[in-house]
Amino acid sequence: MNVVALSPTKIEVVWDDQSSNEDGFVVQRSNNGGSTYTDVGTTAAGVTNYIDSTASPQTPYYYHVRATKKL
Repeated sequence: MNVVALSPTKIEVVWDDQSSNEDGFVVQRSNNGGSTYTDVGTTAAGVTNYIDSTASPQTPYYYHVRATKKL
């Protein structure tokens, strides 16, 4: 995963799609890298980037991305 600050309030998260049958991805963010992550966005299947436009300037963030599959 790569995380790039595009501006003080926009962060692009880019990842490799290692799933062949996902319905989409959920992008999650934490302020401290601990066990609590909050969903900040979703993408469609096969999309491997997300722009987080809700970031606060000069605030460190940690991201998780997980594939989703409808049952």
